[in-house]
Amino acid sequence: MNADPHPPSLAAALLLASSLAGAQEIGKLELAPEPSDLLAGRLTVRVPPGARTNPRRAGVMSAPAGAEEETRILIDAGTERLVLLTSELFCTAGEGFDVALSRAIAGWTTPGEAGYTLEPPLEGPGGARRFLYLPPKVEVEEDSALVLGAYIVQPDRTVQDLTIYANTAAARDPAGCVALARRIAATVAPGPRRLEVSAGERHLRFSDTHELVFQGPEGFVATLRPGPDFDLYNIHQVAPFGSPTFRMGIYSGGRPQYHHDRRGEPKPAVRLVPGRLLGHPIEWHVWTEAVEGGGADRTFVEAIAREEGGDDPWCWHVWFFPNDAREEARGKALADSLEVRALTTRPATRPGEAR
Repeated sequence: MNADPHPPSLAAALLLASSLAGAQEIGKLELAPEPSDLLAGRLTVRVPPGARTNPRRAGVMSAPAGAEEETRILIDAGTERLVLLTSELFCTAGEGFDVALSRAIAGWTTPGEAGYTLEPPLEGPGGARRFLYLPPKVEVEEDSALVLGAYIVQPDRTVQDLTIYANTAAARDPAGCVALARRIAATVAPGPRRLEVSAGERHLRFSDTHELVFQGPEGFVATLRPGPDFDLYNIHQVAPFGSPTFRMGIYSGGRPQYHHDRRGEPKPAVRLVPGRLLGHPIEWHVWTEAVEGGGADRTFVEAIAREEGGDDPWCWHVWFFPNDAREEARGKALADSLEVRALTTRPATRPGEAR
């Protein structure tokens, strides 16, 4: 995997409901004096009064993004709507960040097309630097139009992505949308929460009685995506912007399924490698698949461990995408360190919260 930026996805906004009736009011909204949290306290932002957090809906077989990974805020004025979507990128900005970002954004359009405008960086509250980019025009596709985007670089050099979209009704006043989006982006500031990237033992509570424990290498962060009857944990490597990175997914539930079994015909060839997971002997399933757009083939490594006993045993499905043999060995070692422990005291944190 790579920590490269991608063009904003209009589908990600999921604006829903629009009307062309009524006067244009969205650009006249004022900002509330008190800031709102983004990414479970990683950032703060001021938005208009009445704006509300509304996570994206997940598919039937998937878990919604957790609060530590994504925040979605709806801003309404009658039938007009802006959507603010903020994502943790789990990467850091180095000395060449400005050049790397400019090159990446230039690649979002083909030669001859009108491109995005990347503005010079501005320093905001708390020392957060924002790199604003704007599309050639506020253009509606399927009731969603990108208004403005920003990469936020905090004083600790971590990077977050903030995008603001308009629905069809709001996009009738593109100047008003851009003006409000700029005012909102100008208030983004670092929040109290920092990414826990130091090496050491990590604890992820998944029930009132048990927790998942693993040995986290330096530079790795764990997050939770709670599902309806399962949980999904992600272990992210925090890597330099634009460089290859690593992520491990951990499914905790009763109905796991190998990713290669979900692929269509012809099924990928799978190589079985003995190993251990959560104290159980398992077989790692190693396979590759082609990446859309002509990129290098992606290697998939996954395994399932089942707890013994009961009519509906609990299962753990672990998978990751190594960039090379060294990362494959490191991923297996990280998985081998996973352990389920009984809680000695009832903690005050919610299920799945990392500590």
